[in-house]
Amino acid sequence: MEKFAESLQNADKYLTNAEHIFNVTFKLVNDKKIFLNVIENLYKSVLYSIDSVLQLEFLLKRIKLAKDSNENLRIFKNLAERYGITKDELKITEDIFFIVKRHRQSSMEFLRGEKIVIMSESFPCYLDTTRVKAYSETARNIFNKIKGNFLSQKFI
Repeated sequence: MEKFAESLQNADKYLTNAEHIFNVTFKLVNDKKIFLNVIENLYKSVLYSIDSVLQLEFLLKRIKLAKDSNENLRIFKNLAERYGITKDELKITEDIFFIVKRHRQSSMEFLRGEKIVIMSESFPCYLDTTRVKAYSETARNIFNKIKGNFLSQKFI
């Protein structure tokens, strides 16, 4: 199996995990700290989706991959329009990356009403049900657009 197909498969796996945790487990447990697990899975899903595009474009010799992940992300942003990914979806992707980075660097997280607060050195990040749901829908849209593009071109 090609690397881009494996990455797409992994993206689907993590996206399915995130959706299950959010739609089933959260409703059973009703613990807002689960949002952190959902965001981690969405992050991995989006990362693998981006990787699948970059691997395919590299295979087709349309791009050269860089060793720097920020450079590869910039390359993906330039390719996003070809895959039907909007600027708003890219913005939400950046938000997901930012939140995960803050969470990993965070000294603490706590609940405040209906939100989970991730403390960081500069300022706190907030996650609530509406925001997590929007992130999940966007990750699903990105995945579906990439998969649809691959299917239409008969790469998978």
